[in-house]
Amino acid sequence: GLASKLNLKVWLPNNQNRLIKLAAQGGCTICKELLQYVVGSSHKAQLHVLPMQQLNVTGLVEYQKKLGNRLPTDPFHSSSTLSKLRSILGWRPTGWSHRQSSNTQTSMKPPRNGIVLEQKKGDIHIYGASYSEHSSFLELKQFITRLHPVQVQPTVFGKSITMTKDTVNSWLK
Repeated sequence: GLASKLNLKVWLPNNQNRLIKLAAQGGCTICKELLQYVVGSSHKAQLHVLPMQQLNVTGLVEYQKKLGNRLPTDPFHSSSTLSKLRSILGWRPTGWSHRQSSNTQTSMKPPRNGIVLEQKKGDIHIYGASYSEHSSFLELKQFITRLHPVQVQPTVFGKSITMTKDTVNSWLK
């Protein structure tokens, strides 16, 4: 979504890149769209996907050092001219963002539109964005029928365990 809306080049770590490619081959339309924006070099991307454990001030400072502070300054500019990085904005699902670090500032303001500033240090801002850890019935059905897994193990049951298993198994056919 973000890459296509803002026409941003995206860099993915190797594991995520392989996963997105496999999902795209399996028919995931979101993954197919994302692959149109993926580039092989982190220095050419304006949007970087990083592991969850790196989405903190310390992790982003280290990542910035690794890149040598050389990234496109303006993500909307298509020029290949690189200059010193101005700032880093990190987005982290709120389910993972409630740990405080001793050398960060945490916003005490209530979330506005589900978004809250979780950590800030210098030019690094990390925001928490509300999300649900639970998929809707329709989302689960679409995921299973498009990905075609060999087996699905339901872990949450409604009124009937048998009915839930039968429904999920019918999607596997």
